[in-house]
Amino acid sequence: MKIVMHILKGILEIITFLLAIIGIINLYNMGYKLITNKDIAGFFGLYSYRASENNLSPDINENDFIIFEKGNNYMVGEYVLYNQNGTYRIGQISDNSNFVYTIKDNNKVNDNKFTNDNIVGKSIFTIRNFGKIYDFLISPLMLIIVVIGMILYFVLTPERN
Repeated sequence: MKIVMHILKGILEIITFLLAIIGIINLYNMGYKLITNKDIAGFFGLYSYRASENNLSPDINENDFIIFEKGNNYMVGEYVLYNQNGTYRIGQISDNSNFVYTIKDNNKVNDNKFTNDNIVGKSIFTIRNFGKIYDFLISPLMLIIVVIGMILYFVLTPERN
């Protein structure tokens, strides 16, 4: 019985640690957006975004979770997150002329040219179909679950070494 309790305590500590990490990320995202009045939170030049459309299928699909890295120059063929009239979109660089970029997707080639000021960053990592899970992990409901989980951990484990 002692072995089972020891294993359960270990599992509870791991879950509590993961919930704490999720809570920190959640608070950071909410605080960053609130303080900076930006729609997207960045951390050391890295930005996360959930694809909201299938305009780059099959490479990037709706609900894919993508990490973008801010750069100074983007190459033809790279996928980028950019701001177009206050809306964030993902597109592929189709032309690069003196740091003025033409960005396209499977729907059309945009008539507008974009500069580095419009581009958030280039895609460096994609997790397929993780978007809905991520949305839940950074939601206020998850923050409440984290707080309750931390309280339960400290209530249920009075013995701390």
